[in-house]
Amino acid sequence: MSQIGKKVINIPAGLQIRYHNRTLEVKGPLGTQSLQLPSFLRIKWLGNPISQLILELEPSNQLEKLQQKRSIWGTSRTQINHLLQGVKNGFYIKLNLVGVGYRAHVESNFLVLKLGYSHLIKHKIPIDLNIQCIQPTIVLITGCDKQKVNQVAALIRSYRKPEPYKGKGIRYENEVIRLKEGKRT
Repeated sequence: MSQIGKKVINIPAGLQIRYHNRTLEVKGPLGTQSLQLPSFLRIKWLGNPISQLILELEPSNQLEKLQQKRSIWGTSRTQINHLLQGVKNGFYIKLNLVGVGYRAHVESNFLVLKLGYSHLIKHKIPIDLNIQCIQPTIVLITGCDKQKVNQVAALIRSYRKPEPYKGKGIRYENEVIRLKEGKRT
């Protein structure tokens, strides 16, 4: 049995859920998202009114694909949970710009970064995400899709990863950079 896949998923109040043709569509205060489920999984609804759901693995005689199905079962359960949390509360990531002269600001649909290069870096802001500059050195990325929020944060961080000697670069809010010792003379 999948340890994660068999857990019960609690449905927060105030969400509209529709399940049709193996597509789970969730509508909440922050938007609408959908997820296509694999053919070997089925949803069992619990509670009256419906307040919980369980993903169940349909029985099969193929033992060689059972391990792969169990891992997809756990992943699908986690994706559904993130879907429900995302349309209800949303997700966010803070990025800190560490370095002399490193700055960021938002211009229309672009995040403009000054990272010590000879040019400015302009990153187009996706439609379904919100990027704000709380301070010139702190960037806040918010949205209802956890995967997209993390992907955009990783892409922005890749413009100037923290270097190991002085720690300059773009880092996540709670990221700890282990600094190397420099040359000794």
